[in-house]
Amino acid sequence: MRMRLKKHLNERFENVSKYIAAKEDKSFYSERSSVVLSPFDIFNNNNPTSLEIGCGKGAFAFNYAQLHPNINLIAVDMISNVIIDAVEMVADEGLINVKFMVIAAENLLAHLEEHTISEIILNFPCPYKKNSYSNARLTHPRFLEIYKKLLLPQGKIILTTDKDNFFEFSVNRLREEGFFITELTTDLPRNEKLETEYEKNFRDMGIPIKRVVAYFDGLSTSKQ
Repeated sequence: MRMRLKKHLNERFENVSKYIAAKEDKSFYSERSSVVLSPFDIFNNNNPTSLEIGCGKGAFAFNYAQLHPNINLIAVDMISNVIIDAVEMVADEGLINVKFMVIAAENLLAHLEEHTISEIILNFPCPYKKNSYSNARLTHPRFLEIYKKLLLPQGKIILTTDKDNFFEFSVNRLREEGFFITELTTDLPRNEKLETEYEKNFRDMGIPIKRVVAYFDGLSTSKQ
């Protein structure tokens, strides 16, 4: 069942346009044209920049930006109907260190300059349980290759999930693609200040949360 578009969606985006760094429409796919931006272009500062892929309604982005005022955050989601709530929440608070891209993750390199991101945050991405859909997982090698190009030297990926099989898949792919694991936990302590909607629901059901942190040095591709 398709999600019904929210009323006055275009008008709502126009009202918060200064918080939108990029927004794909039909012309992007027909003309394949876009502007590649650096974090400096977006934020007009040289602060470290994090990238959250799949920000949803923005609870994490909102709290992260408040807790880390000296870190820029680019929050990405491809679903306009969902991300608008996140943008409006940030706009209402007047936060200046978080901007949004309404784009598909596979198109990140069409919008963001290479080797400019300090960390990539993946909070509870869709696990795509069927093996036939594995290339849609945000930790599939085709996405990891994109992340390698976006990350600065020693830049890191932080993945959080509740799914055991997806977690195992992701850890294995990270290692195979030359990332170095620096943190691996299958029962992450609770941090309510940075809790997403999904995480709260899973924790309330007694499901342990898994996290892996990995970095890519830009040189080695050896397996661990």
